[in-house]
Amino acid sequence: VAGFGHLEVLTNGEGTQNVKTMVNKAVGYMDQEMHKDYQKYHKDSPCESINLHYLYARSFFLSTKKLSASHQEAYKYYYDNAKKYWKKQSLYNQAITALVLYRNGDKELAKNIVENIKSWAQYSEEMGMWWKRDGYGYYWDEAPVERQALLIEAFNTITQDQESVEKMQLWLLKQK
Repeated sequence: VAGFGHLEVLTNGEGTQNVKTMVNKAVGYMDQEMHKDYQKYHKDSPCESINLHYLYARSFFLSTKKLSASHQEAYKYYYDNAKKYWKKQSLYNQAITALVLYRNGDKELAKNIVENIKSWAQYSEEMGMWWKRDGYGYYWDEAPVERQALLIEAFNTITQDQESVEKMQLWLLKQK
């Protein structure tokens, strides 16, 4: 669904009716599943990666596919927890949180998160800008290239910091 969200942005919403119907069904399914998850497991703790990714994918369609009344409570719960516990998240999940907050109108906190992320960056003229982490995880969202691509999206969307984006792109290209 997030991939279709990116496609929606790139094409300015010019998708075919079949694609829009499919995406609406997929977003509705996501809403249902997160509502079920909320009913089973909600507790005041940091969001799991799957919940943050739901918020991220959902944020592409906030204006085109409204949340039903029955799903608003779960969405608000996960959104509030993402906002409350963003400092406890991985760098990747902090960037997702910043994008979700920005798309929901919480622009000041989103900018603060991006500035915090930037404060941890490594720089070199040859390599550009990147983030050093001890070891890499097993999951795709722990991969350095995936993280860098999402960070580029966050910097480009939230701060429009083209100098940093270009430095991050340089690091990404060096990873060929």
